[in-house]
Amino acid sequence: LITPLIAHMPTTTSYLPAQYRFLCWCQHYDRDPTQFNATDIINFLSLACDTGFQLNTIKLYRSAILVFHSDAESIRSSLDLLEIFRRWARAAPPRPWSRPVVDVTPTLRFLASIASLPTTTISLLNQKTAFLLAMAAFLWPSDLHCIQLQHCSVSTDNLLTLSILAPKETCCGQRIIKTLVVHPLAADSALCPVQAFVALRDHLDAANRLPDVLFVNSHSRSSPLSATTIAAWLKRLLACSLTSADSRPTLSVRSIASDLTLQRGVSLDDVVTMGNWSSTTVFDQHYRRSRMVRSNMSRHVLEPP
Repeated sequence: LITPLIAHMPTTTSYLPAQYRFLCWCQHYDRDPTQFNATDIINFLSLACDTGFQLNTIKLYRSAILVFHSDAESIRSSLDLLEIFRRWARAAPPRPWSRPVVDVTPTLRFLASIASLPTTTISLLNQKTAFLLAMAAFLWPSDLHCIQLQHCSVSTDNLLTLSILAPKETCCGQRIIKTLVVHPLAADSALCPVQAFVALRDHLDAANRLPDVLFVNSHSRSSPLSATTIAAWLKRLLACSLTSADSRPTLSVRSIASDLTLQRGVSLDDVVTMGNWSSTTVFDQHYRRSRMVRSNMSRHVLEPP
């Protein structure tokens, strides 16, 4: 009953536990998992809340469940559902508004030691290219997995145009093709994402790769890589820069890279556009890490004019 419903859905691994539990709940209570109403989802999520799940986990469950519904937006906008989430939010314990700023220098130093050459071990070049592209373009592991190699190009001035087929983001519910431009890093060729991309594209061991795929399965050239494998690369490389206090599963390269660009003076509009966030509010609430003011406000406010 459960497997056929999940098999053809472009979902993430993090959705699966919630989806399995919900489908079992529907079977137990004789509910249609594609036509449930707002009361059904409230009853199911209330069980998760009573079990002690955190609010963010319950929100993840909501998103995972709505994948099944034939009219998800009508359920998402239900006043009863919105109200109970407001009630749960008020009852949840306070959470830190700022998150630790991560210094990725150790990771970048390690990546710089991997030569961006077509003769470099392909497993290392895979990981280096994935991390540099994720940093430079704020990409999810699933974005990296969906890069259409045959539609990517490098211009004469070394601008890399990436084509990503059916990323997480949609437009009015319809899947899209996301196009991004990645600039070269002229000041440090060892960390240039464009140079790493070209080296992986032209790698000697990638001649038998699957068509239109950038990242190569080093164990079986003709077998596809999963987004989960790419996510594991990023997590392992990021761990080089994390202290024990930072080592939380919620850390992502996308969040760290986008926040770092803000600290270095890039405009918020450019950050939101590159990351393809729906609004500055979404970025501010879910991805921004540092909220510390750098200006000396005491001097500006208290000093005599």
